[in-house]
Amino acid sequence: MAARPVARMVRRLLGPGTRSCSSGGPVSQPRPGEPSQPATEVLSRRRQFLREHAAPFSAFLTDRFGRRHSYLRISLTEKCNLRCQYCMPEEGVSLTPKADLLTTEEILTLARLFVKEGVDKIRLTGGEPLIRPDVVDIVARLHRLEGLRTIGVTTNGINLARLLPQLQKAGLSAINVSLDTLVPAKFEFIVRRKGDGMLPQGYGGHPQGHRAGLQPREGELCGDAGPQ
Repeated sequence: MAARPVARMVRRLLGPGTRSCSSGGPVSQPRPGEPSQPATEVLSRRRQFLREHAAPFSAFLTDRFGRRHSYLRISLTEKCNLRCQYCMPEEGVSLTPKADLLTTEEILTLARLFVKEGVDKIRLTGGEPLIRPDVVDIVARLHRLEGLRTIGVTTNGINLARLLPQLQKAGLSAINVSLDTLVPAKFEFIVRRKGDGMLPQGYGGHPQGHRAGLQPREGELCGDAGPQ
């Protein structure tokens, strides 16, 4: 039963002193002169309502307010090929021992479990995810998961020009390119990296990035990775 009809039915049963919220659960308001209900009792009634009128979605991914969480972010690495002023010191940071990081198979196992529970969008992040050697293979294997509709990546764009054709073929469907400025000198100062072509690469490797549908926005570039 949909949340709104349920909420209307509850309001009719409980009278005008009841209002609803986004999940459809009743929240009673005391009438003038009546003592207010203890918070624990109100919360208990609300949880009971949500249990009895649960939507056909994983309880594991539904919070106590009835919100469904179908979007998962997975960090592929803590490493990065830039040293942005606001992110880390120039000499870098101490890295987690490799033995303590998720392996490729563990990442795919977790993704498979979450998709089975209702997740339909996964975004790969870092660090900088495109410096992971098997990132294309990970995207390809995620693409084979039944029920997963969107595979995205958040990247600084340095390796995007080189990898974008392979990522598209593997099944990547969304890209966020973090870009702090379009001024080359400012870009080099912020990321602590110098060299010809740094900004164009960070811009997604102009021709490939634009063919992928990247459109500029303030603070980042976002787009659909599908061919135009």
